[in-house]
Amino acid sequence: MLERVHAASALTVPLQDGFDAGQSVPHVHVHLLLRKLADLDHEGGPDAVYEKLEGEEGDVGRALAMKERPRQPKVDEEKIPLRTMEEMMTEAEVLRVEMAKDDSE
Repeated sequence: MLERVHAASALTVPLQDGFDAGQSVPHVHVHLLLRKLADLDHEGGPDAVYEKLEGEEGDVGRALAMKERPRQPKVDEEKIPLRTMEEMMTEAEVLRVEMAKDDSE
């Protein structure tokens, strides 16, 4: 369904559980990375996603650099652009309609 909604051909699903896995916020989290055919060909092919996840683009580099600091850094919520309730409800409705399509097939 996400592939259809966002015109992607695949998903990469990294899960970060624990500091050494690159977890930089105090909860387990999963990222859904929408992928398209040949999206990383210019960087060496589809497996280049792993280098990106381990580098600054994946934020794992920042977490690893913080090993000498407390293992669960406080999230600066003032720097995170929060989505409005209206934005989240609109997205939820779009996804609800898309999931209903899957149920009817």
